Amino acid sequence: IVTSDVSPDDNLAKDLTATCSAGKKVISGGFNTLNVSDSGEVVIKASYPNTQSSWRVQGSVDASTASTTYSLQAYAICASL
Repeated sequence: IVTSDVSPDDNLAKDLTATCSAGKKVISGGFNTLNVSDSGEVVIKASYPNTQSSWRVQGSVDASTASTTYSLQAYAICASL
């Protein structure tokens, strides 16, 4: 399992990618939300394999509650295939 860096803890939109090491392909992936002030207001817009070797996650805060802060991290489960 590889992870992206953790995004800043703020209320801005986030776009993160976790990339497998050379020679490995992504077989699954996902995300972690961290330091969430109100989890009901975090919207994960996308979580998908971006390439054969990376997983992409996009998130934001519901526009009606811009005071909510959060951090986001993408992860990829990689294997030699």
